[in-house]
Amino acid sequence: ETRRRMATLAERYAALGADPGFTLEQLRWATWVVVSRVLTVAGEEPNSQFKVLIPFIDMFNHDTAKGAAQVLSGRAAPGSFMKVVAGPGGVRAGEQVFIQYGGGVIGSERFLQDYGFLDPKGARQTDAGFVEHVLSAGDRAALEATSLEQDRALLREAASEGGSGLSYRARLAVAFRMVLKEFVARKQPPKTRRVVPPSAGP
Repeated sequence: ETRRRMATLAERYAALGADPGFTLEQLRWATWVVVSRVLTVAGEEPNSQFKVLIPFIDMFNHDTAKGAAQVLSGRAAPGSFMKVVAGPGGVRAGEQVFIQYGGGVIGSERFLQDYGFLDPKGARQTDAGFVEHVLSAGDRAALEATSLEQDRALLREAASEGGSGLSYRARLAVAFRMVLKEFVARKQPPKTRRVVPPSAGP
């Protein structure tokens, strides 16, 4: 999907002519700034919605933790105002208020595409659908090329002083395949031990 988006941008940039006044890299940057900050808001018509940039709100950090104060963008209530939903204690002075990127329902692959990071708590049901319906046999074979523990060791080594020097993108790729492997591991049936009955006595 990311490659498709980049190819589309390259085609549209080329269609602008020899000197559009900005570079392809600048167009990519501007596009991803919008993608990573846009909110989906319900329209007045039934089942209609549109995407908007809302100053200040689009600077909120993401968190899906229970109990964290959250901003609701009004996407499910046409014509309503923004709301802050908090726990029984309300919002204390100095407490950070969050928003759920992607409505809290998009999977890890969309987080990488749209926001450039992975949500450790993630929408695991969406990740399940990605593993079951999108990954090819070749993708699954590639996942099995390394173990979860090998991937964890790779990230630990990369994070250590004088580590492997993996780029941020490479570390994200390793973390993403770990998310997929963890789901696949949970889907595997537990290994059964073969019990050999004791031999009968004479």
